[in-house]
Amino acid sequence: MAGLKLSQKGSDFIKFHEEMAFKGVKRQDGQINTYNDFQLRKFRNLCKNQISSEKIKTILDYGGGGSDWDAPNFEPKTNQSAKEFFQIQDVHTFEPARGLMEKKKADCVVCIDVLEHIFIEDIPKVVSELFSLSKKLLVVNVACYKSQALLPNGDNAHITVRSPDWW
Repeated sequence: MAGLKLSQKGSDFIKFHEEMAFKGVKRQDGQINTYNDFQLRKFRNLCKNQISSEKIKTILDYGGGGSDWDAPNFEPKTNQSAKEFFQIQDVHTFEPARGLMEKKKADCVVCIDVLEHIFIEDIPKVVSELFSLSKKLLVVNVACYKSQALLPNGDNAHITVRSPDWW
């Protein structure tokens, strides 16, 4: 992660995710999935009021995976893109697995389904960075369970699974 010195294990996990973004994600059931989910879609209605009330105009999608903020159908009822749905002017995506290394301060930082993929030793540094990049709002969702996805070495993709109380 540009500007952030990760542990050796943390850097190794980034390489695994690069491979997964290129080759697909192997699941425990043997299926291969693409690395293209827009994780915020599941939480769009929960986040909409907060993003609107804070008058958010810029977003940094931290660990955005396959998020495409300009693609239609983020909101299926209206066929709106995520930018249209949230009335956002500018979005930058930081996704080291796809070589998107630029991190810009933004009104809101969105970090969905990322922290459980970070080696535990690196969590304090990453969380601190999330706060430092956000001008107004930080939206975080962390999965507190094992993933169906496996890393190329066979380990579970959720390498830091902790209870909600821990997070």
